[in-house]
Amino acid sequence: MAPGAENRASLLARALLLEGRVDPQKIIAVRHLKAGGRLIPVHFSRNDGGSVAGRAILGAQDTPILDGPDPETVLELLRDVLDGLLLARKSA
Repeated sequence: MAPGAENRASLLARALLLEGRVDPQKIIAVRHLKAGGRLIPVHFSRNDGGSVAGRAILGAQDTPILDGPDPETVLELLRDVLDGLLLARKSA
């Protein structure tokens, strides 16, 4: 993880928890992706069946979620789709 990224992720997670938007027991990891010239936090949680959900935090009400077998797979999927998604939204 980049220097200071863990601290930024921790601060972001605390801020979201204070707003009551995220259940603190469900987050198992936080990673960041670069897409569309932005650094986008991704919160991971474990689904009941054992799969992993990755929630990309694009904005307060804009959090696309992808499911996969593990966090690495979800990150790869998000890497593949976020640039296109952000570009399509910018063009609209």
